[in-house]
Amino acid sequence: MAGRSIDPFVITLTMTPAVDLTIQVNTLEPGSLHRVPSVRQDPGGKGINVAKALKAFHVPVVATGLLGGERGQWIADQLSKMGISQDFVFLNEETRLNVKITEQDGRLSEFNASSPSVQRAEWQQIEERLSMVNSGHWIALCGRLPEGLDQTGYQKAIVKAKQRGVKTLLDSSGDGFREGIKAGPDLVKPNREELSAWYGKPLVTDEQLVIGANALLAHGVSYVVVSLGKEGVLGVTKDSIYRVTVPNTEAISTVGAGDSLVAGLLLGFYQQYPFAEILRLGAAAGTAAVSTPGTQQPSYEAVKTIALSIEVSTKVNHVDLEPGRN
Repeated sequence: MAGRSIDPFVITLTMTPAVDLTIQVNTLEPGSLHRVPSVRQDPGGKGINVAKALKAFHVPVVATGLLGGERGQWIADQLSKMGISQDFVFLNEETRLNVKITEQDGRLSEFNASSPSVQRAEWQQIEERLSMVNSGHWIALCGRLPEGLDQTGYQKAIVKAKQRGVKTLLDSSGDGFREGIKAGPDLVKPNREELSAWYGKPLVTDEQLVIGANALLAHGVSYVVVSLGKEGVLGVTKDSIYRVTVPNTEAISTVGAGDSLVAGLLLGFYQQYPFAEILRLGAAAGTAAVSTPGTQQPSYEAVKTIALSIEVSTKVNHVDLEPGRN
């Protein structure tokens, strides 16, 4: 089976993949006819985007998750052309189609279809694939769990990974994120809105975000990376707070930028960098991604170049290990 003959540093899990159709228009005007100068189709889904970026960054990776129908086969074929090792579970139902509309001013509108239903037997096949990861390597749990599936799925996967000495990264939202946190993944990457939703109140300032991050640390998380878009990144551990500032970049497409950030973080762990430098690489990867169309991933060379202009400042974290509201 594809992917089982190699020892990946990362296996990415995408339970809700999609074919991403990205349409560029000057201005989106509801109810009007639009002339479309550019249409792009990409294999999509958060974990798949992470796998594409890791491949570009020369990090050994296997992509797994759920695919189905002609769209699912198209995704598998495209990943094969990219040289990405894969080990998907195939469903009878069709993989969804997501439509992303980007405007000249950078505004993004998204239309995401619902994912196919998933049976328990198919989740068990996913668990078998996750068991291939060796101690010290990573499982990246990316995106929402499908509706109808037990929302403790990520939590159970994290518990089993810990028992084998495997590290876990959780980049999700909703109930899957909330339940997954209870198992204490090694790294989580919420954005401001996701962290606020988990914490139960709006977190606007850096100081408020640190309070939310410390509540995550209280659940056993080792690294919290809060993505703040063009405002940069906030990284929090029990010992330190890192504020990362990124250069102004003209955005072609923000789709998948957070997934590139995740890949940049994993690249830093692969290269055994200290956390401050891991954050620098992650921020550089996310920044580089907004300069590419659709979910096309930036090159490793572009990431290294942008990393030179990333600023990372740090201070001691006076951590309050109270779980907060969760």
